[in-house]
Amino acid sequence: MNTLKTYIKAITLLFLFAGILFSCQKDKPGPVDTAKDDDKQVEKPAKEAPKDPDMDFVSMDPKAIPVLNAYLEAYQYAVTEWKHKENYDLRDFIFFLSVGDSGKSKAAYLVLPPQHGYKGNISDVVQTEIKPADGAITVRMHDPELRKKIVDAIGQGWYTGYNNRFLAFNVSEQELSNVGIMTDIIIHEGFHIFPQSKEYKDPNPAWGAYRFNVPKDYPHDAESFGLMFAGHKIAELAVQSTDRSQLREYAIMFHVILQRLKANDTSKEKLIENYFIPFQWVEGSTSYITHNLIKDRNFYKPNNQVLKPFETFSTAIKKAIDEKITGVTFSTSAGVQTQEAPYLDVVDSSAYMLGVWFYAVLDLLGHDVFRASKAGKGIDAIYEDYIAQNNVKVDEEAVLESIKTGLPDFDWEAVTETVREYVKLWDNPDSATSSYTIHGKLRSKSGHAHMFCQPNRWLDRH
Repeated sequence: MNTLKTYIKAITLLFLFAGILFSCQKDKPGPVDTAKDDDKQVEKPAKEAPKDPDMDFVSMDPKAIPVLNAYLEAYQYAVTEWKHKENYDLRDFIFFLSVGDSGKSKAAYLVLPPQHGYKGNISDVVQTEIKPADGAITVRMHDPELRKKIVDAIGQGWYTGYNNRFLAFNVSEQELSNVGIMTDIIIHEGFHIFPQSKEYKDPNPAWGAYRFNVPKDYPHDAESFGLMFAGHKIAELAVQSTDRSQLREYAIMFHVILQRLKANDTSKEKLIENYFIPFQWVEGSTSYITHNLIKDRNFYKPNNQVLKPFETFSTAIKKAIDEKITGVTFSTSAGVQTQEAPYLDVVDSSAYMLGVWFYAVLDLLGHDVFRASKAGKGIDAIYEDYIAQNNVKVDEEAVLESIKTGLPDFDWEAVTETVREYVKLWDNPDSATSSYTIHGKLRSKSGHAHMFCQPNRWLDRH
């Protein structure tokens, strides 16, 4: 079971490199349906909670309840005033939280929304600070048979979807200690497992084939990677803006960047369209809706990955150059292995930083990004729709020039030089290099994708 030791190190390193080892299967991740329908009918309600000698609620309650309260705070907002409640309804699933390690559970809790359909004992109610107005309740779970089935389904990972009804986590005591991050992950994975995997059409389901295997001919020319730097700079400016005219200009710039990336793509497999854009669809939209839900909640602390994307991205690239980081080291059932991972800082991390603001800017302008995403449109097509629907005239060359020369505190020539140094890391595979380490075990190279959906939180460097 993963721990938060490296998790906290990653946070203090400015949330570097989200998405480094997102062990993806070719189809987008969905609920793991390992239970029979009658698993829900495990026990008739009782007036008093049965004795459950395997559970240690006395010790675990003080550690679990802060996370439960944070989740309930997000839940209360999500089902009442949140503008995206039609896109992501937290009432669609039962939240299962187990505190344990190595496939075991010391205590388990359920957050039951109205019409939850759960037939087990619900008499042992947790006295949480947050009590949702819709009647959702939190209970200690006294159902050993179902609890074991869910924890077994999670296995050596730390979360899964179960029986198309449960969003299930089994986390260590230490992992519970960072309430804000834990809540972010719960909300993030819930979106992947429920609305996204059930209701959304993936623009290219085959994108997962590249997750560990980004070819070296991925477009890494100076302009394309320079535009990735510029995009993160625009994202950081968008964080600070509430002016619609400014946001409109940023939207036009994002549109031109996306068009230019596609135009510059000389890769055999058209990796911008077949990997970069679908990955933004998967992680950019999910990271944005998560941020939009929890950003104003009491447990939230500023997330530099989202709020300072250019600073975070630039720091990551510099560190990769200085330490010659060219690959990743991770564990599988076959043991520890290291493999080369070309351009992962630029290609993968962008979805969790730049990708958030691809979606955020249009959402702030009132354009329905989630309806389009649900229909299977990539972010490039969504921007094309925005431009067309609003009759925006775009002089691509003029906008490109303003991106390169007009952004505040942005030096295109210096960025171009940095890009060249970065790309050189993969020119000589025999030179001494280092790798990022993902702490935790992958079931397999093509295993459950979102076990490492945001592995910046588990990443260490040497």
